[in-house]
Amino acid sequence: MGSVVRLDNAVCNVEKRSLLWNTIYASPQCILSQGSSYCFHERETFAWLCARNLSASGLYFTWDVDETVRQYFQSFGASIKKIEFHNCDVVAYLSLICMHCSNIVCVSFADVKYPISEGGLELLSRNLKALDLSGTSITDEILELITKRCPRITHLSVSGFLSISDDCGRIVGSNLRHLQWLDIANNDDLTDAMLITLAEHSHATLKSLHMEYTEGMYGFGLMELIKKCTKLSSLFITYHEDFFENFDFSLLCNLTELSICHQNETEEYLHSIPKYCKRLQRFRLYCDFLCDRKSNCFHLKELTRKRLPDLKVLAPFGVSKKELAHFRLIRPEVEIVLTHIEFDPCLFNMKW
Repeated sequence: MGSVVRLDNAVCNVEKRSLLWNTIYASPQCILSQGSSYCFHERETFAWLCARNLSASGLYFTWDVDETVRQYFQSFGASIKKIEFHNCDVVAYLSLICMHCSNIVCVSFADVKYPISEGGLELLSRNLKALDLSGTSITDEILELITKRCPRITHLSVSGFLSISDDCGRIVGSNLRHLQWLDIANNDDLTDAMLITLAEHSHATLKSLHMEYTEGMYGFGLMELIKKCTKLSSLFITYHEDFFENFDFSLLCNLTELSICHQNETEEYLHSIPKYCKRLQRFRLYCDFLCDRKSNCFHLKELTRKRLPDLKVLAPFGVSKKELAHFRLIRPEVEIVLTHIEFDPCLFNMKW
């Protein structure tokens, strides 16, 4: 991994302010942040790296390409594996990536306001494995160009009110034969037709699906996708009225990770989770009314060792302190997570 450079009180104010973590592993191969595989760099931190001839596996850019950036890519481009942009001209960066970053596997355009032209897309690496387009202004046409250009993508995020339609199910399913992780959250214009089309064209490699806050989707589209994608083991959904009406819960039997954000006052369906999802290892339940004492109310005490023997992590939001304390007594071996970040890591925090 290389020698370790520790940022302590001897480091100047600029360096302490710029670096968001305390430990840097400095080597020609990579720089890793403490507790994460992704190092978040501000501009001053980037200058600090350049001054010391240090490379980084992950970089974050909020400014346009300048001479310092060009020199850095020429010297250390081969060590960069993941890169994230925010509010900058990405086409100039893509040109540098194309020329110098032969090992790039992850790129994020999340919330980039600059339009991504067809010319810029042609610079994307064909070896790309992860791509984050959340919050951008891409269309179905642009998405098709990207997926044809980068067919090896295994992790894709198109969340955040994009200008895409249900046809993106066909685009993604047809072009990404190795897709394992898909995020379509926060897209109200998408309907069950998107999931059905994805199932029809999918190569059954999908393992994780994020579809939180997709108000136009109901349970039957998800059922069709699960029937085709038998490897699906991680599911993130938002329950709304009629979502689980006539839903076959037995289809969820292979899930090891489940996250449900509940938006409705009735919760009778929750009793089916421990009954059918017996392989769950990670379970997040976000309900503001779990502390209510109704006769049909779901309680954490239902998550017993007998029902969920493999449960390792529980993230209960909106649960009363009393009920949480009782659960700790009956399942002391289960880790309780009370932050979204720990349960739902960023795509770029994954190990590559």
